[in-house]
Amino acid sequence: MLRKKRTFRASDTEYQIIQAQAKANGRSVSEFVRFSALADAKKHIKRQGLKEVLKPLVLELIQERVLEQSPERGNATEGK
Repeated sequence: MLRKKRTFRASDTEYQIIQAQAKANGRSVSEFVRFSALADAKKHIKRQGLKEVLKPLVLELIQERVLEQSPERGNATEGK
């Protein structure tokens, strides 16, 4: 499994709260955020079913990629 560095935005106060909670649980901030987010996601997945939860997210990612890779109108290279 490939891991990439990710970021999340939080105010200083929010970060301090997260940091304190992570320390109390014996985890790093990144581990705490990841485990908390996954726990929340799994709670919803159990209620709705994995397919119903992931399908809109996957479709949105596909649409974003298509838009990123599609040449803008009038900028396409001729002959391709």
